[in-house]
Amino acid sequence: QKDDYEKLKTDIQNDNGTKSDILVRRGIIVDIVARLMKNNSSLTAGSEKDWWKERLVNFANNNDENGVVQRHSLVALATYHDTKLISQVSGCLNHQDSLVREAFIQFCYETDPNNETVIEMLIKGIIKEKTDIYSRHGFYQITSKEGIKIFLKHLVNNPDFLKKFLDKESIFNSKDKNGDEVIIKKIEKFIDAEIIEWLKQIIKNLFERNDIHDQKRSYFLKKLATIIERKCSGYIFELVEGIKKSDEDKERKERLVYNYIALFSWLITTENVTGFHKQLSGISERCGRFADQVIYGTRYENESVYKLAVEKRLVTKIENLSDYQQDYDRDGEVVKEFRRQLGTDREKKYFPSVFEFFNQNEKLIISKWTKQEKERLRKLVIDEGLEKIEPRNIVVKIQKNEGGRINQYNISTIASYFGHVIRTAKHLGIELEEYRQKIVDFLPFAYSEDRQMIRETIDQIKDKDLIWVNKVYMDKTGDIRYFLPDSYIYLVRNYWEKGYKLNSARRVLLSFITDKELSSQDRKYAVETLGRSIGSENLEVRDEIKKDLGSVEANKAATDVLIAVFKNEEAIKGRIKQIKKWAKEAGKYKLPEIDVEHWVSHVELETDGMSLAQPLMKIGNDKYKNDFIDLLNYSAKILKDKKRKDVLWTYVNYLWKTVVGYFNGLENKDFGIIRELENWLDENRSIDKVNWFEGRLNTLRQVYIEEGSRKNIEDALRIAGGQYD
Repeated sequence: QKDDYEKLKTDIQNDNGTKSDILVRRGIIVDIVARLMKNNSSLTAGSEKDWWKERLVNFANNNDENGVVQRHSLVALATYHDTKLISQVSGCLNHQDSLVREAFIQFCYETDPNNETVIEMLIKGIIKEKTDIYSRHGFYQITSKEGIKIFLKHLVNNPDFLKKFLDKESIFNSKDKNGDEVIIKKIEKFIDAEIIEWLKQIIKNLFERNDIHDQKRSYFLKKLATIIERKCSGYIFELVEGIKKSDEDKERKERLVYNYIALFSWLITTENVTGFHKQLSGISERCGRFADQVIYGTRYENESVYKLAVEKRLVTKIENLSDYQQDYDRDGEVVKEFRRQLGTDREKKYFPSVFEFFNQNEKLIISKWTKQEKERLRKLVIDEGLEKIEPRNIVVKIQKNEGGRINQYNISTIASYFGHVIRTAKHLGIELEEYRQKIVDFLPFAYSEDRQMIRETIDQIKDKDLIWVNKVYMDKTGDIRYFLPDSYIYLVRNYWEKGYKLNSARRVLLSFITDKELSSQDRKYAVETLGRSIGSENLEVRDEIKKDLGSVEANKAATDVLIAVFKNEEAIKGRIKQIKKWAKEAGKYKLPEIDVEHWVSHVELETDGMSLAQPLMKIGNDKYKNDFIDLLNYSAKILKDKKRKDVLWTYVNYLWKTVVGYFNGLENKDFGIIRELENWLDENRSIDKVNWFEGRLNTLRQVYIEEGSRKNIEDALRIAGGQYD
């Protein structure tokens, strides 16, 4: 066992072989080491564990590594329980592979769930929506009062975190299962005066901002409110008194009371209902009606409160809740908020957020607005938006860019709402043709929704429209190039698919491919997109993508293009060789049990998605016919191995699909190929399971027959046509 372990240490330092060979070897070794560490093996204890630490950190951070190596490295690093390691591998949170991001979050909370740095990482995962589920479960692992206080402090001080935490609540809390109950019980366990104040502040922050969350649906908030009420029996009166004593005007106080209706309904009891109704009614008549609404809301969930209120004549008995008409409904609130943001011609001020707010509530607002309000919005769209905003004046300043990942940036405010201006213009039927250049120029600042809006609005495009956009994307000294390169790639790809040539875009994409300041994912995307628009005559592209592009993903995409577009012999032979090696690797994997969670291996991913094989199916000529016949021979050799036929059988099918795909993609479907495949089948029938290839061969034969019939008909028509010339 010791000798085997020492061999692992030797092999992990071995850099011989292709990049794929090295990655596979490292993945297997690091997985074994992680298991040894989790089991507290003496082999990896003491100085041995120190020997591995730096290497594991490097593996986790190495941009050339694949996700498998990084995930296993993070599993091993969690066994150190060293919070200093978190900052050393924090880049994993921004990895393009979701499995790596999730492994990083798990590494964090397994290291120390009560540590503030860990909790901040969990929060980042939720805000960026990169690891919602794993981050949430990380909070459930908190075990100390200090950890709970850190968690609550961030809910109070970080509105983005509070909103995202509650927005995803329905995933974890349902009628039958309340996942957040875990952390609620821990809040109750560690409750003290400071925690109560944190809870009150969370409630206040939420219920005084009606734009942040649909509070009445929140199980988490309801439980926090009831915890406060149990510890502070007069909490409901504290809330009412706070509203009464505030410096707000009557209308604002009524709005606050309206926002608190759901909260009041959670807190009201038979002991406080009389005083509550009296105090709210003392603010204004409308607030008194809100008190009625709270009481009527208890009719089904807390009937004793409703019955007592009827008995004391605080409210009248009703048969149907619909009989009680609210004069301050949510629709009215939306319209009022729209009018506030819209402003008036006399005031000469407005809120730029009005465009987004209108787009979100278009049908309701249109059903309620006046002619004057419609005209004012139209005027704002044109004068303050389409005419005034110049996308070319938008400034982007990237504060930090590590390996293509933007961590912090500043951008002109107009970039945040110009897309909403254009959508509002479309809703209002405003002609956008004269502003089309501005819309195209907005491309470098367009996130996903805005990209789609540009694509839908600009249905025709030429190279001259992209002159400025191409210029800023070619400028390696400017920050715009590195802000959202995927926006450019996405739109160019879509326009190419619609038939627009956009030759100028090829130069930009080629510069992306070779720029190692861009993320590996963006470079991969650029290679794939460029490969869709070029022919084998484009030698400049061929020569560039034959170089090492600095990442596994980009290099793989480049090889795909070399195979499918340039029919590059070295790339084709190398890919076939790689596929053979993967078949060997398949024999080393234990087939996972059905319905048991497991890391998806690179072998499983390839057999399902056929990412390596797909380009080979686009070669189109029979120059490599013998290489694919050789793959069939290799599949026969594999089937003779009885030891691991379960996993190997899956890979044999993969090889057969690859071979049939190649022959199906040939431009000249000579029936002699079918005869060769039939001969191969006859020669190997004695091998167990080879007969299953016959089904695939029959399908391919039918394709060749149909192709031959079509060509015969075309030839006959051509000959007949010549007779009448």
